[in-house]
Amino acid sequence: MAIDVLITPASGTIYISGSEAQTPTPPNLTNGTNYLWASGSTLQWGNQEVYTNAPGSSEITGGGSANQVAYYSASTTIAGSSNLTFDGNNLKIADDKKLLLGNSSDLQLYHSAGASSYFTNGSNGLIIWNQDAAGGQLKLRNDREDYGIVFDISGTEVARVTRVSQSEGRIGIGTTAPSYPLHVVRAQGGYAAQFEASGNNGDVMRLKSTGDNSTLRFQTDHIIPSQT
Repeated sequence: MAIDVLITPASGTIYISGSEAQTPTPPNLTNGTNYLWASGSTLQWGNQEVYTNAPGSSEITGGGSANQVAYYSASTTIAGSSNLTFDGNNLKIADDKKLLLGNSSDLQLYHSAGASSYFTNGSNGLIIWNQDAAGGQLKLRNDREDYGIVFDISGTEVARVTRVSQSEGRIGIGTTAPSYPLHVVRAQGGYAAQFEASGNNGDVMRLKSTGDNSTLRFQTDHIIPSQT
């Protein structure tokens, strides 16, 4: 078999063949030496395949579109999807898709189409922001009712929201176990709460019983019961 091109560097041998059929080991060369050679559609370094234009176990194939983030859809196949894109500035997950964190997907970030909401960190700190003026909710949910939702500042709990039944929720300020719909505790003594209203001698607070519709109004200088 004739050698089409033979390039001899300072040390070792580089061998490039033409399209003639040949055995895996070129003549006069032994396996393991440093040479580059081609056989049909296969390019090899010594006796190791480094490229082939016919799909095989050692070739990675596939493709995608501009801005799509590549991923392995199979062991030797790269694909892309419009569900995950990067334009050089922003990494984007498409609407109605989830970002799953953890082996059991126990933390998920999900964005519904049409909603405008943000997690942002600016000069005012971390902000959770819902911009849906058409009536979208900003909701914190915990299905463990007795634990509820805890508000913590610098490692100290300052407020807690719990639920004891389908129709009764409780807010505790200064207590980890609120016993009433609104339960305020001040451990240091002094006033536990203060209610303020603008104006002179105006109503500051109003209590109402829905059973008999009676009320008790608190003003700055006196208390007014229901007028019968």
